[in-house]
Amino acid sequence: MDRKLYIDGRWCDALAGGTAVIHDPATGEPVGTSAIAMAADVDAAVAAASRAFPAWAATHPDRRARIMHRAADLIEERIDAIAEMLTREQGKPVPDSKKEISFGIAVIRYYAEEGRRVQG
Repeated sequence: MDRKLYIDGRWCDALAGGTAVIHDPATGEPVGTSAIAMAADVDAAVAAASRAFPAWAATHPDRRARIMHRAADLIEERIDAIAEMLTREQGKPVPDSKKEISFGIAVIRYYAEEGRRVQG
């Protein structure tokens, strides 16, 4: 598993080209690499998010909720594969990885609905 940075709608290498080898804590064997973000990468990500924000903010809350629920659905459909990757990267048991992913899915679904609530 080789991981890049996701900035401005695309996967990219770190601007400085830095990477780190990911080792399975249980075996010590390398299982992949990860791009290492530096300040310039963070600046690029923040600039991209700032450019994207007006369109997202103008999107109707129901549509934003559908997009977020779809993202949660896609993660849920792939929970076994994601849990295996998480386990290899962190060395935790697969059931713990699934719990962590399930919690993330619940958070996405909660905030998908939060945008529909009018308060204040």
